[in-house]
Amino acid sequence: MRVRLAYSLLSSVEAARRRENSDMLVHSYRETAMPMIDAANDTQTVLTTFECSPGTCADLLDALKAAYAEFISQQEGFVAAGLHVNDAQTRIANYSQWQRREDFQAMLRSDEMRKRNRDISAMCNRFEPVMYEVAAVF
Repeated sequence: MRVRLAYSLLSSVEAARRRENSDMLVHSYRETAMPMIDAANDTQTVLTTFECSPGTCADLLDALKAAYAEFISQQEGFVAAGLHVNDAQTRIANYSQWQRREDFQAMLRSDEMRKRNRDISAMCNRFEPVMYEVAAVF
């Protein structure tokens, strides 16, 4: 009985330590790489959907990754972003956050982004950025 109780206590302590370490990893990762969705946050959210074909999806995704790595993420007011591809590789969804609406608009109007958007447009049927405010989080 004592052995089983001791094992149970050790298991509980180990499980708690693993949860704590896991929580720290997730928290640390989110602070540096993931957009935080919070209705109390003042950030501007932009959801952009890209319609493409399976044959152009990988090229489009590469162009979007390059745009974020080389230009967009360096712009004033940029907070975070994520790119998502559907299973059929016919759509890419982009979620980005900006400190202010004007920061996003300035990035879009820059010569660099206008050129990139022309190239991106050639790889997809259409794309549409839409600004949102977070209404609720569950």
